[in-house]
Amino acid sequence: MQGKNGIHKAKITLKAHVADWRYGHPSRELFVVLVVGQDGAVGTIAFLASILRAAGNKVGVVTREFVEIAERRVEGSGKTGVSGNPFKLQSLLAQMRRAKCEYVLVEIPPELPMHQFAGIKPTMIVVRRCGDSYSDSITTAAQVAILNNVLARKPQFVVLNKDDPSAPDLSKMSAQEGMITFGENKKADCLIKNVQLHPKGSAVDVVIDHQTTLELTTVLAGRQTIYNAVAAATAAYALRADIKAIEDGIFTTAQQPSWFEFLPVQRPYKVIIDDAHTPNGLADTLEALKHFATNRLIVVYGAPLGVLPAWRHAVGEIIGKFADRLVICDGEFLPQQNPKEIRQQILDGVNLAGGEAKTEEIADRRAAIEKAISIARRGDIVVIASSAKCQYRQLGKERASWSDHKIIEEIFG
Repeated sequence: MQGKNGIHKAKITLKAHVADWRYGHPSRELFVVLVVGQDGAVGTIAFLASILRAAGNKVGVVTREFVEIAERRVEGSGKTGVSGNPFKLQSLLAQMRRAKCEYVLVEIPPELPMHQFAGIKPTMIVVRRCGDSYSDSITTAAQVAILNNVLARKPQFVVLNKDDPSAPDLSKMSAQEGMITFGENKKADCLIKNVQLHPKGSAVDVVIDHQTTLELTTVLAGRQTIYNAVAAATAAYALRADIKAIEDGIFTTAQQPSWFEFLPVQRPYKVIIDDAHTPNGLADTLEALKHFATNRLIVVYGAPLGVLPAWRHAVGEIIGKFADRLVICDGEFLPQQNPKEIRQQILDGVNLAGGEAKTEEIADRRAAIEKAISIARRGDIVVIASSAKCQYRQLGKERASWSDHKIIEEIFG
């Protein structure tokens, strides 16, 4: 017999098929690309959308942060609720079909929704990154299982990160015939070479099938950006996009809020906001910034909801290793969670990395940001890490309006 969870899941799945029927099976007339990644899914979507537009296509985008239909941002789309409402998702696909979009790019949340995209026939699934080098085996296995359910949608193409810690498990689950890989691994179909990182942009060469070289340049910074751009270029190449369109699309992708974003403060030090929240993503960001800094790296960190309990200790070790000064504050927490305990779990990791003497604990996030900026000196980089992209924070039962960008603007007048 099915348990209550099994029955609920069956109902949601049936509801998804009904929604697909209700809106006339829109995904059957669209090239649907599902993008999954613990970090980088939205960045990959932005690059791929830009490439497809450069190739002359109309594109629809569905993420947890926003929805775009043929380059038009849908009002209030930050509250799309795709994770829980298959009717809303199918309605958006139907609108994109009416707008004559050829491609629809959809972000897969880290936790697969109950409807598991039933009723949608994807053309392609792009795996930006599934595993995490700092995660325990149970957490990684859970992510692999989730992705296995996504791959069961039987896409025509699977784009896989060959450098993903879970790549061996994923390649066993993926159909070999339609799979194309990318990464620095020498066995990757799209091989990353000659990476150049700079605070004002990044560049990389990608060698495809040992013969075709793409020269990708972007105004966005950071190692995460390189992987997002290469994932998008690999997907576009599999979709037979023109080489020039791929290179032009990568170059014209605009800076997005919270992606390794250098803020325009007129000071002898730099302030950046970055949204990476997984251990791997945060390590990539801080390692790159350590390379750019001419003096100290000052980090403000508060764990958002996306940071799993199993990650908190590892995150503490990472920021304790890379930061020269560190301020730990509250990020987000649910009603049943104790924010002081969350901070302490992070601090335990910091202390293990030998970072206790350089660390302050200030629960209030604004006060923590003000403290970090007050101690900044010439050549320093102040990192407001793991900032929420949405314009609110979950503080127990309260959903408080919040913007790190606005706080920085107020501090600097």
